[in-house]
Amino acid sequence: MSETSYPIIKALRPETFRPFSEKVANLILDIKTVKLGPSISAAADVFNSVPAATRTEFTGVVKDAFENLRTDSCTLVPLPPPNIVERFSAIATETVDPAKLKAFEAAWGPALGALAKTDDAICLPPVATLERLALAQAEVGRSFGAVESKAFEKATVPTLKSTLTINKLLPLIDDAKRLASAATPKEKAAFQAAGKKVEYAAKQEALRAKLAAAKQLQAAAKTDAADLAASRQAAIEATAARKAAELEARELKKAELLAAQQRTYAELRAKAEAAKAAAK
Repeated sequence: MSETSYPIIKALRPETFRPFSEKVANLILDIKTVKLGPSISAAADVFNSVPAATRTEFTGVVKDAFENLRTDSCTLVPLPPPNIVERFSAIATETVDPAKLKAFEAAWGPALGALAKTDDAICLPPVATLERLALAQAEVGRSFGAVESKAFEKATVPTLKSTLTINKLLPLIDDAKRLASAATPKEKAAFQAAGKKVEYAAKQEALRAKLAAAKQLQAAAKTDAADLAASRQAAIEATAARKAAELEARELKKAELLAAQQRTYAELRAKAEAAKAAAK
C-alpha cells in the first residue's frame, strides 16, 4: 500500500489539492458548533486513550522518518490551507475542556513537532520510511479505546449522516479525480488494487476481533453459569447441613429430656420403695 500510494501522494499539486481540501473541510466546519463540538471532544478522548507505550513508539518512528528531511531540499506535498486549521482550533478551544486539550497536546505534541513542514507543505519521506509510518499509524488506530471510540461514533455519525448529503458529496468526485492527474493510469490502478487488499484485510481483522469478543462473552457466560450453579449447590448443601444440624439438636434435646424423665422416674421409684420399706 505504501509503495503504490507513494506516486499518488507525490503527484498532488497545491493548485488542486488545497481547494479540494478546503471544500471538504467546509462541509465539516460549517456544522453548527453545538453539534461539532461534542465530536471534537470525543475525538480528543479517542486519541488520549492510546497507551503511552504506543504513543512513544509512534513518536520515535516519526522522528526517525523526518529527522534528515529539510523543507528547502525535500519533496514537498501540499497541506490544507492554514485557515482550516485555525477554524478547527477555534471551535476546539471554544467547546472542549481545556484539560482535555492540554492532555492531547502533551501526548501528541512531540510527534507533531517532529514533522518537517511549512504552513503550506510537508516533506514526503522515502517510500521505505513511509511504510514504517503507515504501520505505526495503524497500531495507533488499533489501540484506540473501545469505549471512547464508541462514544465518538455516537457523537459523530448521526451528525455527519444528516449533514453530508449525496447532493453535497457528488460534486467532490470530479475534483477528487483531478487531484493526482500527474500519476499514470498504471500507478492509479496499482493504488486502487492495493487499497482493496488493505480494505479486505481490515474487514477480516475486524471479523476476527468480533469472533474473539463473542468467544470471550461465551466463556464468561459459561463461567458465570458455572459460578451460579456452584453457588446454588453450595446454598443447597448449606441448607441441608443447617437442617441436619437442627434435626440433630432436636434429637439431642429429646434424648436429654428422656434421660431427665428416666432419672425422675427412678428417683420417684426409689423414694416409693424407701417409704414402703419404712412402713414395714
